[in-house]
Amino acid sequence: MKILYVIPFFSPEFGGSVLSTVKMAKDIRKRGIDVDFITSDYKIDHNLVKEMNDCDITVNIFKTKINIASFYITPELKPWIKNNINNYDIIHLNNFRTYQNIIISKVAMKNQVPFILQARGSLARVMGKKLLKYMFDIVWGYSIVKRASRGYAFSNVEKKQYLDMGMKVNKIIIVPNYINIEEYEKIYERVKNMDYSELDKYKDKKIILFVGRLHKIKGLGLLVESIKELVKIRDDIHVVIVGPDFGYLSTLKKKIKKYGLESFFSILGPKYGDEKFLIYKKSDIFVICSEYETFPNTMFEAAFFGNIVVSTDRCMVSDIVEKIGITTKHDKDSLKQGFKLAFNTSINFFKIKNIIIHYNNFNIINTIINNYYNIINS
Repeated sequence: MKILYVIPFFSPEFGGSVLSTVKMAKDIRKRGIDVDFITSDYKIDHNLVKEMNDCDITVNIFKTKINIASFYITPELKPWIKNNINNYDIIHLNNFRTYQNIIISKVAMKNQVPFILQARGSLARVMGKKLLKYMFDIVWGYSIVKRASRGYAFSNVEKKQYLDMGMKVNKIIIVPNYINIEEYEKIYERVKNMDYSELDKYKDKKIILFVGRLHKIKGLGLLVESIKELVKIRDDIHVVIVGPDFGYLSTLKKKIKKYGLESFFSILGPKYGDEKFLIYKKSDIFVICSEYETFPNTMFEAAFFGNIVVSTDRCMVSDIVEKIGITTKHDKDSLKQGFKLAFNTSINFFKIKNIIIHYNNFNIINTIINNYYNIINS
């Protein structure tokens, strides 16, 4: 069996949609299934490409001729996929409103090659570019959803989104993000006694950690507003922000300065690998404050490394968050109360591990592979 994974960009900068897709492809390749990628060259991370090549996964990169509102047009893709589509048993589309999905879904349907859509939280029109998203859906989106052989949904919330877009209920499979507990245990052993000068100077404070893209959708303005209120009642806190800038860094710094909170914030930029996990280890509370959030793997990572997770109810999987942390309403006072509660909450590692183990990679990868075979044999 040979699977073609399609994703519009290929860099850790883009967060979970790339990292989760890469992890899935690597785990499937370990089971003896051939996997290739199609992507654009937009902000391409060649180290990640090499990592895939080392796993015997080919990444086919197409030049972005035009970038319109994060719509990466790669004209050379069309002749390539026409010539190569029949080399694959299944096409696995990742993300939703992309140029690549338009071209490949049309060619796949013409050649009767089944394709799966894994929207990864991008079906909803809740944030930004609503008119453009609606226009895409009218012209291409509804057709892609209806004609997909399967839709992979993170949760029941996303399942309803597929249904609202016209997908039949028997086509929708719940495929949550997953983690490799054994891998995390090895990382924990590597970093548990390491120093980190950026944070060790705050060892007498409670560290609140945010990990993600610095984008307006991530709710960092709400976080600053909440901290402004929190420091009025206690000054033994420090907020650490980790992630690449997606257009919000300047606004964030101005907001922090406006309230005179510079001494309470550290902005470290993007961190990956063991360094990111060491930051988890040095932190106490992990915050998810997005305007809209899907299924962040970071919540499992943070909890595994000893953080109390505090999330607002805009997270699509707040029911899972409630099992490993604290859920609040999406306003500054509720988030502040969530932090106060977290300060007085002790983490029960064994309870956390027993919850997380349900999202271990083995069972979920089995579900994905079995579904591939079901589609081929149907």
